[in-house]
Amino acid sequence: MLKDRGDTEVSVDRLDKIMHNVGNEHFDYESFKMAYDGDSRLQEIITDFNKDTITIKTSEVDDVKTSGAAPKDPAADIKQMAMNATNRRM
Repeated sequence: MLKDRGDTEVSVDRLDKIMHNVGNEHFDYESFKMAYDGDSRLQEIITDFNKDTITIKTSEVDDVKTSGAAPKDPAADIKQMAMNATNRRM
């Protein structure tokens, strides 16, 4: 499986070969888009796709949009909370 190998993307051409090997007819971007638009299960596991590549969700946060800001350091947040608590006690 893709996830087991650490892959997060599959080309549309490769997917066509996989589908052909399991006995399905020709598979291309248009047929994938129709399947994606009509099947909520695909929408839950695909984070992005275009005419060349399909990106598969590997984590529950893969499809969460970020604000573009740098990720916060949780250790810094904890340190700040501890300092605030200490300051209140004094």
